[in-house]
Amino acid sequence: MSQCMINRGNSIILDFEGFIDKPPTLCGVWFKEVFKIFVFDSELKGVCNDSDILYSDLTEFLKQKLEDCQKHNLKIIGYTQRELNVFIDSGIDMSLFYVDAKRLLKSWFIKNDPINRPRPFALDSVLTKLGYPDYQFWGKQKTTKRIKDVRDQLINRSQNYSLLTSTTKGKWTKIYKYNKQDVIGLLWALEITNLITTE
Repeated sequence: MSQCMINRGNSIILDFEGFIDKPPTLCGVWFKEVFKIFVFDSELKGVCNDSDILYSDLTEFLKQKLEDCQKHNLKIIGYTQRELNVFIDSGIDMSLFYVDAKRLLKSWFIKNDPINRPRPFALDSVLTKLGYPDYQFWGKQKTTKRIKDVRDQLINRSQNYSLLTSTTKGKWTKIYKYNKQDVIGLLWALEITNLITTE
């Protein structure tokens, strides 16, 4: 099997964020060299800016991604099966178009660098081992707490982002940057291991 299994131009990279055992709150999306975040919680609408942070109904978002894949022969790339499971939980079969990047990267390490294989095989560990130049540590398991804090304050401030405290705005910035790092970092990891091609 060729290492260049996926094509950069025909790939959508997704990373969902949210609470355990609940539908995702938001999703970072990279497609055709553009990164955007889609927010699914109506009580987080205040962070949306109509440019790179957009509000969407989750089911409509998932259906649109399936339609895009079917119409344009695209692949959805996620780290682990979590992203695929979001589609499955909504009754959408994305299995024909889904790529589990963790499995690809694990195979790459086993074949090319077994001694330095990350343990546990989390995305941040993979990025660190591969030397991702822009890597930042955003705190262990702090994203959901930050989402809750931003959401609570937006509810109390009638979704007016300008009325949030600087601390809460900073928490949203960290959520955004953390999610973007996961998405763009995954793309970088696939590139540096030659698991994605530009052809």
